[in-house]
Amino acid sequence: METRVSSATKEVVIGDDQPTVLIGERINPTGKKRMSEALKS
Repeated sequence: METRVSSATKEVVIGDDQPTVLIGERINPTGKKRMSEALKS
C-alpha cells in the first residue's frame, strides 16, 4: 500500500517499499524578532 501527499508543486509517495520521507514546514521569522534571534544562535 502507498500513500501520496501533494502540494501545489510537488508530490511525495509514502509506502513500505519507498525511502524515508521528511515532511515539514518552513519557518518564516519575518517580523518576529525573538524567533529571528533564536534561529541565529
